Amino acid sequence: MDADLVVGVLPKELGNPYFEACAEGAREAARERGFTLRWEGPRSPDAAAQAGFVTRWVRESLPVVAVSVADRGGLSPVLREARQRGVKVLTWDADADPDARDLTVVPAAADGIAQALAFEIGRILGGRGEVAIITSTCSAPNQSAWLDRLQARLAGEFPEVQVAAVRTCEDIEERALREAEGLLTAHPNLGVIVGLCSPAVPGVARALRRVGRRGVHLTGLSLPAACRDHIEDGWVDSVVTWSARDLGYLAAWAAAALAAGELEPGALVLPAGRLGNVMVKGDEVRLGRPHIVTAGNLEAFLA
Repeated sequence: MDADLVVGVLPKELGNPYFEACAEGAREAARERGFTLRWEGPRSPDAAAQAGFVTRWVRESLPVVAVSVADRGGLSPVLREARQRGVKVLTWDADADPDARDLTVVPAAADGIAQALAFEIGRILGGRGEVAIITSTCSAPNQSAWLDRLQARLAGEFPEVQVAAVRTCEDIEERALREAEGLLTAHPNLGVIVGLCSPAVPGVARALRRVGRRGVHLTGLSLPAACRDHIEDGWVDSVVTWSARDLGYLAAWAAAALAAGELEPGALVLPAGRLGNVMVKGDEVRLGRPHIVTAGNLEAFLA
C-alpha cells in the first residue's frame, strides 16, 4: 500500500514505558500499511535533541514526520521550517504551534481528560480538601494544557478543593517519588496527589508505601500495567488512561495517510485500519475518550 513511503515518528524519549507501548502500535501500523517506519528519539525529553532528528529527516527527504513535542517553543520553529521545505508535519501526544504542523493526533480532547481527572478528585475528596499535582515539565504542551484545564475544572466544579502545590518530575519515576515525599512533609492536610504523566503515579505510590500514608489518595494519568500492584494493594485509587499502543498506531497511520493525501485539514473522519473511522475535530485527530481504571475493572485494561 505504501511500499515506497518512509515515515519518521519521534517520541519525547526512548525507554519510557508509555512511549515503548506507542512504538509497538506504530510498528503495527507500518506492517499493515507497508511503509517503512523510522522510530527514533532522544533518551530523555530534550527539545534540542528532537530538533536534531527533525532536521536530519528533512535533509534525508522524508516526506512526513510525526512528533510528540517536548517543548512547543523549541520545536515549533524547526517544524515550521520543515513544512516550508515541503515536508508534511503531524504532531501527536503533545502539540506544537498550530502553524507549525498540518494536524495533531491526541488521545482525547484535553478538556475530556481534565474532566475525568476532576471527577476522580472530587469523588475521592467528597468535594472538599487539598490536592497536589505532579506533572512532567512545565514546557511540555500536553502537560500544560491538561494542567490548565484541570485547574479550571476544579475551580468551577469543586470550589472547596484547593490546589496546594504543583511540582515537576521530568518524566522520571524516582524524581516523582522524591517530590511526593517533599509534598507529604510540606502539606500535612493533603488529601490527593495527582500524577499528570505516566511515571509520576507509580513514583508517588512508592512514596506513599514507604511512609505508610494511607490517608493520602492517588490518581492520575498512567498505564494500568505499570500501576497494577499499587492499584491492587490500594495505594492507587484510580488511573485515567487510554491505549498508548493505539495512540502510537494512530499517529503512524495518520502520518502515512497525510503523506498519501488520504488525510487533509478539514476532514471529518480518518479510516484508520483496525481502529475503524476515527473522528477528526478541527485540526485534531482524536483517538477517543479516556477511561477511568480502578481495582474493579483493572483486569479489562491489562490485555
